[in-house]
Amino acid sequence: MIVDEEQRFGVEHKEQLKKLKANVDVLTLSATPIPRTLYFAMVGVRSFSTIETAPTNRRPIRTEIVKGSDDILKKAIALELRRGGQAFYLHNRVKTIHSVTRRLQSLFPKLRIAVGHGQMGESELEEVMVEFIEGKYDLLICTTIIESGLDIPNCNTIIIEEADKFGLSQLYQLRGRVGRFTRQAYAYLLVNPLLPIKDMARKRLSALRSTSSLGAGFKIALRDLELRGAGNLLGSEQSGHIAGVGFEMYCKLLRESVSRLKGDENALRPTAVVRMDFLHTDDSLFYDEQDATMASCFPAAYISEPRLRIECYRKIASIVKIEEITTYEEELRDRFGPIPDQTRALFYETEIKCLGQEAGFDSISSKENELFCREVKKSSRDGVKYLKKMGRIPRLNEKLPLLKLKEIIRFLKIHIMGLNMLARLFFIIIGSGFGYLIAEDELIEINRIVARINDRVVTWGEIELAMEKLNFSEKEKLQRASEFVDGKIDRLLSQIAFKEKGMELPETYVEQEYSNKLMSNFNGDRRLFREVLQSNGQSTLEYKEQLKEDIIHMHMLAQRKRSGDEISPQSVENYYQKNKNDFRVGKRIRLSEIVFSGDNKKPGDLNSTAQEVYNLIQEGSDFKDLASKNGQSPFLKNSGSWGFFVSKDEIRNDQIRDIAFRLNEGESSRPFAVNLMERKADGSVASSQNLAWYIIKVDKIEAAKNLPINEVRAEIEGILARKSELNDQRIWLSRQKRDAYVEVNLPD
Repeated sequence: MIVDEEQRFGVEHKEQLKKLKANVDVLTLSATPIPRTLYFAMVGVRSFSTIETAPTNRRPIRTEIVKGSDDILKKAIALELRRGGQAFYLHNRVKTIHSVTRRLQSLFPKLRIAVGHGQMGESELEEVMVEFIEGKYDLLICTTIIESGLDIPNCNTIIIEEADKFGLSQLYQLRGRVGRFTRQAYAYLLVNPLLPIKDMARKRLSALRSTSSLGAGFKIALRDLELRGAGNLLGSEQSGHIAGVGFEMYCKLLRESVSRLKGDENALRPTAVVRMDFLHTDDSLFYDEQDATMASCFPAAYISEPRLRIECYRKIASIVKIEEITTYEEELRDRFGPIPDQTRALFYETEIKCLGQEAGFDSISSKENELFCREVKKSSRDGVKYLKKMGRIPRLNEKLPLLKLKEIIRFLKIHIMGLNMLARLFFIIIGSGFGYLIAEDELIEINRIVARINDRVVTWGEIELAMEKLNFSEKEKLQRASEFVDGKIDRLLSQIAFKEKGMELPETYVEQEYSNKLMSNFNGDRRLFREVLQSNGQSTLEYKEQLKEDIIHMHMLAQRKRSGDEISPQSVENYYQKNKNDFRVGKRIRLSEIVFSGDNKKPGDLNSTAQEVYNLIQEGSDFKDLASKNGQSPFLKNSGSWGFFVSKDEIRNDQIRDIAFRLNEGESSRPFAVNLMERKADGSVASSQNLAWYIIKVDKIEAAKNLPINEVRAEIEGILARKSELNDQRIWLSRQKRDAYVEVNLPD
């Protein structure tokens, strides 16, 4: 059964039609489906598809909401008549329709006007409509009888009286009577200037005006659903208010109910609450080193717009499947950039919630190093029961928050695996810990150890976290894992040797090195430094730990440096001949510049000054002399000369680079404007609105060439010396490995 213009039928009518034959398939067509039907489709009770491709050359209808007046009518109708078109005038009262006709006839004496309404005889109405289609009338005064079934390409203006009295879908249908040709169509929605408009009517009119694009019927129907509600889905009401619980909550509850009735596995699971004592939501306190706690949130520095942050929180709260987490993480990375640690922690929390629900827990919480997984009560008589392994509450081994979250995720995955493979699974004791042994002899631990170096260990969790921060794929993780473990082993061997020699590294030394790096790289800006660390997936504490490892490692390797070894001239010659192309330089230029800038000067004044100086250069004045007298260049002490050669990729400003490398030797550029750089409040550097005017001159051009050996001898000697040092260090590390107990057990 196919039902066209479905919005014109009631529930009882449609049910009676379905009873004509058992097991009837129903296809309903509508530009603006009623709220009840639309919501049936949205929650999955019915399937639906939309046709969004507009006919060729159609234009959106321009919609105006105006107070009714004779001036508006004259303007609207005159505009249509000038282009030889026709118009509808909708007056939805048969009793007074002829008085309106007389009024319009007095306003437009020459206008050919016809009247059409549902109380006219069939033949009379047909005759009026045929004559209107044939162009014998300019204006048709009518009721809502024109709402559907009409296609008159020459009629492209509709005027609707008392538009605030109509429903949203009805207004959309009426507006659709025009704009059925390539001409621009107009819809004038008239409201009574003497009467106030009700709030609901105002929302309907606003929705219609804001959705004037082609194919907007679906958006109109969605707005109608939100305004009127979905009605009684199991009764006959096709709309109804849902303000009691709110539209979105109502949709959520209904969606969950439908999913349960359909037997959806995810809908039948309990909702798990996750509370970790090492996480908080304070965006301003990213990481508390004293308490080893961190923020789990969408930081304002990552998503600055509050509305977007709220939208992101709502989206992540609605996730019920692990696959959705990966998809949403990719979406955020694409929209806002690399995921910061606070947001990563939030994703881990969500993953724990999903895994907890799958495992049958309604609460997962941590207290110090213990993990409490509360099982769902099977009946009201059951007491509170927590998951235990080997007769005890599971304990967490990791110290850092992100590693703790990863450890909990691994634990839950293993527990779920145990539930799914109970018949093939049994416990075994491994040292002081415990693990699982599966029939395929795959050894899995809560915190799997992949390498042992004497009494030190490297866990798979450390590798996973490091790889994840670098956004490696699963395949790349396995490829890079070996490199990561080798580097970690080398550092641990250095720490062991450092300790065996009775040496200690004072914390004050680490803090001093940290301050030095902060000052040299970020000019002491701690906030900017933290933001850079976050973008690289690191906390300040993690960076300091890594810095400490690096200091010890570099100190121990430095002890391996040979003293008194000399690099022979022959080895330098051999290296140069073998790697000659490494010492090739491209075209380079030496520049001079004159910069015109000033906060108190207008751009036009700077341009005029720059043009005057350029004219003096063209007349033969000395460039250096003019630079000293007129420019504000940072190289002013050198009379505007950069004093060194630069290659194309060494000039950061694209505009200066492009102009400089088009000039000939000794040639000066015309004045050109460049945006100055400024440091923002958050520490970042960006282009400002302030302009500076430049004149640049190419003093000398140096062609591409291979540098002679005499110019690179010192560089080659340094390279060879470094190679010798690295070889000595490798020999030392090999001896350390031989003397220590080293075991590596990476997965295939």
